[in-house]
Amino acid sequence: LKYLGELMNEHHLVLKDILKITVPLIDNMVLKAIEAGAYGVKIVGSGGGGSIVALSPLERTQNVIDALYDAGAKAAYSVNVDKGARIIY
Repeated sequence: LKYLGELMNEHHLVLKDILKITVPLIDNMVLKAIEAGAYGVKIVGSGGGGSIVALSPLERTQNVIDALYDAGAKAAYSVNVDKGARIIY
């Protein structure tokens, strides 16, 4: 998960510094989430995003959510990763 987080951070920097498709508010949220313990954070969505995804260890989830709200997020919540599509009989 740490490596995946590093890749997310690198991708966000490409979007921010090279493609210049992020906005200062979200860039600050990304920084604050990382400071709060997220492994990785990046903007998601088309047309400049408007949302971010953060990957963090379970014990830091609430710290990351709190940091996002403190940085101006309108909503922030935890989700769980599912096993994926499957057939249920």
